[in-house]
Amino acid sequence: MIGEAELEREIQRRIAMASGSRPEDVAIEQRRVERDSVELAGYQLEFARLKSLYEAEGFSEAEFEAAETKLAELSTEFELSKARLAATQAGVRQEELKMQDAEVKRLSAEVDGLRESYGSSQEVRSPIDGVVSQKNDPYSLLVIQDMDTLAIRVVFPESFSAYLKSGMTVDVFFPSYPDQSIPVTLNQFGFYGGDTTATYGLGLVDNRELNLLPGMHGTAELPIGRITLVERIRNVMLIGQN
Repeated sequence: MIGEAELEREIQRRIAMASGSRPEDVAIEQRRVERDSVELAGYQLEFARLKSLYEAEGFSEAEFEAAETKLAELSTEFELSKARLAATQAGVRQEELKMQDAEVKRLSAEVDGLRESYGSSQEVRSPIDGVVSQKNDPYSLLVIQDMDTLAIRVVFPESFSAYLKSGMTVDVFFPSYPDQSIPVTLNQFGFYGGDTTATYGLGLVDNRELNLLPGMHGTAELPIGRITLVERIRNVMLIGQN
């Protein structure tokens, strides 16, 4: 159970907090303080040399200001290192332990509630007939979907937009049914853009005998009659002549 794993993790964290700082953690912070101390001392000597050059007009003002900024940064980092070492040596504060105790208590109550729910004989019924399409959702145990009627989205290249109209029917083919075409009447169209632009049409199909599943991909055939295409070309030519 996911809740039990989270509870165990927080319990182990509480034990680690109560045991205090580990010697290896203190040693790491001590080495960091020593390193920053040496680096700061070395740059303080360098800064004194640069200051002498600046006062003798052998160093530009911009370069001297950059040196001052670096010295301030190294000093700040050294102070932070000392503060981290002191905090590590002091260990966890009592208020932090109390907060962790409260978190463990909350998770324990949550796990007890889940155990009671899973272990009970109470029956939970879905308000609709369907199939389980998702589980372990953050907000629900199961997601049940009505499969009798499905929406099919057909994507067309933007160059086909002139041939699309509401109420038209296209034949859709799925690899699971290679010898069967499924007529889909498209009653709604939309457009999206990105790296490429395209138009899509939406239609509903009766799935009670097809057994299609959400997420399936197929191909669609768009009937464009020869006469319709010729008429469109002729209309374009007439518009150009006028």
